[in-house]
Amino acid sequence: MKIPKKKGDFNEAVYERLKQVAKEKTLIAYSKLNEDCKLGLDFNQEKDRAVITDILGTIAWREVSMGRPMLSAVVVWKSVRPYTPADGFFAYADELGLRQPGEEDRALWYRLLNACYEKWKEA
Repeated sequence: MKIPKKKGDFNEAVYERLKQVAKEKTLIAYSKLNEDCKLGLDFNQEKDRAVITDILGTIAWREVSMGRPMLSAVVVWKSVRPYTPADGFFAYADELGLRQPGEEDRALWYRLLNACYEKWKEA
C-alpha cells in the first residue's frame, strides 16, 4: 500500500481524545471533539472544516503508516442518522488504499471502526 504524504501538523490533544473514544468503544461528534480539544473551530466556515479535515487526515496518515487502523473512524456528524463520518473520511480511506474491492462506504466505515475498537481496547 502506498501511503500518501503527511497532511499537516500533528495534534496531540485530538489524537489522545480519539484514542480514549476508541478505547471506550463509542463515537464522538466533530463538534464535541472541537469542544473537548478546545480547537475553537466554526464548522460553518469552510476554512475551519478544512482545518479539522487536515488534523484528522494527519492522524489517519500516522496511524496507517504505523500499521494501525484509521483512528478518525470514531468521529461522526451528530446531525446525521444513522451516524456517519464526513465524506472526507471516505476519500482519505480511499487515498490510503484501505477500501476492499466492491466495499461500500458503510461497510468500509464499520470495518475500520471495529478495527479501532479492537486495537485500542487494552491501550
